[in-house]
Amino acid sequence: MTRAILKILLTIAALSTIWSNANSQNLCTVSDTLRTFNGTAIINASVYISRVYLSSVMIERGPRVADISDGNGVVSFQVYRGATCYIQCNYLNFNVTGGAFVTIPNTATALLRNLSPASNDVSTNAGFVRIRETDGSPTLAVTGNNDTLNVPVDWLSNPSTNVYELSPVQTFTLAIRDTVRAADAFGIVKVPSAITITEIAAFTNTGTATFNVEQRAEATPNTAGTDCMTADIVADTDQQEQTSFADATVPANTWLYFAASAVSGGAKKLTLTIKYTVD
Repeated sequence: MTRAILKILLTIAALSTIWSNANSQNLCTVSDTLRTFNGTAIINASVYISRVYLSSVMIERGPRVADISDGNGVVSFQVYRGATCYIQCNYLNFNVTGGAFVTIPNTATALLRNLSPASNDVSTNAGFVRIRETDGSPTLAVTGNNDTLNVPVDWLSNPSTNVYELSPVQTFTLAIRDTVRAADAFGIVKVPSAITITEIAAFTNTGTATFNVEQRAEATPNTAGTDCMTADIVADTDQQEQTSFADATVPANTWLYFAASAVSGGAKKLTLTIKYTVD
């Protein structure tokens, strides 16, 4: 009788070991270093997991705290491979009520950042576009409005010094649809943030119009300011442009002013475009 009981106990122990090994082989260890976009570690942040499904069967409802980031922002927790679940934490697009829906890969390990849905891989703030690496490709390119940004794949390894912001060339456009006059002087735009002018281009419908673009102080927009161009540009029907400047750096909240000095040949219409980048 004792021998039979011992045999049963040994069998149970063996089965338990087999089950434990099989179970560990079916788990994926999800880890990452939680950081803000400026590279600061996110510490003491709870990672919640809920509504875990495996083969269309809910095996855990939750939510439960899977881990809490340490003093370096590191988290690590395990989820069944191939499972779907919701993960919520103060990191990337996981910071949403109820968590972000993810699919756990059929691998032994995974980076939390790579489980982030692609819809939030790009975020905007104050006119900038910030982009994070999402896969193992050498670069991540974003195109739109003829602007392209290539982000080195290693930026997340040192985000404190490798934060990439897209400041594409943008434009202000002014169109005068009535007679251009030599004494014309009026505001084009008040820039909301500091910019650097890269090109001023203009053309007329006929004849020529000579002008400069001035920088005028916010508090005194009716007082003559600083010319952007070294010499006035003479716009004609073929379009003229200027890419070198006396002062191309425009502080935030500065007025850009159109200031004509001469008109000839019956010019009535003028179109002006200022290209710039956000500093």
